[in-house]
Amino acid sequence: YHGGCEPGACQNPRFRNRTIPPENKDRDGADIISDIAVSGAQNETFSYTEKEWRITIMNVHYKRDLNSNYMILTDEHREDGYEVRMITENRIYGFLPCVCQEHEQRTEYYYEITGRQSLQLAYERKKINCEQLKGFLRELLRILEAAGEYLLNPEHFILEPEYIYLDAERKSVRFCYLPGFHGEIQKQFQSLAEYILPKLDHEDGKAVMLGYNVYRRALEDSFHLEYIKEELYKICNSDEED
Repeated sequence: YHGGCEPGACQNPRFRNRTIPPENKDRDGADIISDIAVSGAQNETFSYTEKEWRITIMNVHYKRDLNSNYMILTDEHREDGYEVRMITENRIYGFLPCVCQEHEQRTEYYYEITGRQSLQLAYERKKINCEQLKGFLRELLRILEAAGEYLLNPEHFILEPEYIYLDAERKSVRFCYLPGFHGEIQKQFQSLAEYILPKLDHEDGKAVMLGYNVYRRALEDSFHLEYIKEELYKICNSDEED
């Protein structure tokens, strides 16, 4: 239920520093998928600040009580204001439910993950087919739209496999929104798309096509989330033609 850590205090020491070579834009999808799988990039972790592409998640641990399981992120700075109120006082579509505990020098965010698995754990030994990939991308877009309705900055989502949670059927997706965290959405999405590529079911041609096309579009300088809708529309049209 907890993305790979044992219940109780558990530090997450894994960080990744990773860039995506621009030359990948013009390469064959199967070659890129093969390279990523061989390099083991999907098993790395990455971190970034506002100034350079690194995401650092600090002091992550997990807690279980009688009825619920929680992922707890500790921010060494106190974050006050609009975003904290929005995510703690509302049930926003696709957000992990959150409770905030403020201390003198830090803030702890309790995200309820009861009955869910992290994306990383859910597909540790299983492959992603086209229907699952389409469902995940649709949920991602819908959740980002929900964030916009509440005037929440999408760059405060953590789009890391360890912090994305799925229900038992792998249909309902929940994302971790952390006020004060800043991750450029394009680079986060590039990394997520790269992580997904070697997880695809290579016997499902449409899954590979959709996964690679989404990855390729994420590398474009003019990247916009509308591009993901376009790729979904294309694959859905091809389904209808079949």
